[in-house]
Amino acid sequence: MKQQIKLHLQKSYPRHWSNISIGSSDAHIALTINSREGTYGIEIYITDNKALYKELFNQKDSIETELKEKADWMGLPKKRQAG
Repeated sequence: MKQQIKLHLQKSYPRHWSNISIGSSDAHIALTINSREGTYGIEIYITDNKALYKELFNQKDSIETELKEKADWMGLPKKRQAG
């Protein structure tokens, strides 16, 4: 059974991304749209929590199987943010 999460959308501005709160200060979801290239993206940003990133990365195969997509994993070891 899948857990439902209540999302909190930011006020919409005329830009190409929108951040969505997922109930944790450790991470948020960013939706991006590139109208020139006709592409969109969904990113999970983890701020200053390398342990959370490592935990998710250790589940990489099962996450990508569930998504039915390959994900770009960017640990950004010299930065506070990972995505």
